[in-house]
Amino acid sequence: AVTLTQVTPPTVTLRAGEVTEIVLRGSGFDETDNTVTLGPVTVTSVKSTDGGTQIRMLVPDRVTSGGGAPPMLWVAGDYPVTVTNHRGTSASVMLTVKEPS
Repeated sequence: AVTLTQVTPPTVTLRAGEVTEIVLRGSGFDETDNTVTLGPVTVTSVKSTDGGTQIRMLVPDRVTSGGGAPPMLWVAGDYPVTVTNHRGTSASVMLTVKEPS
């Protein structure tokens, strides 16, 4: 089974023009083929390290808005994070996005 136990840091500030790295910790991650869902963002073919217990990923400063509209900045709030691979989908862990100050 896929287990997600921690997102570090648990709170991020996403500023325009910057990317932010987060680390997902858990177990059952595939070496090369994980799908990470972070609120409205889905990233495929994400690699893991440390024997399938850690994923490092960059969070973009904007999210796609669909319908041909340009990408928008994140709105402050709590977003569920899950990891999916051939073993299944983890329970979600929340990532808090804060307003830039």
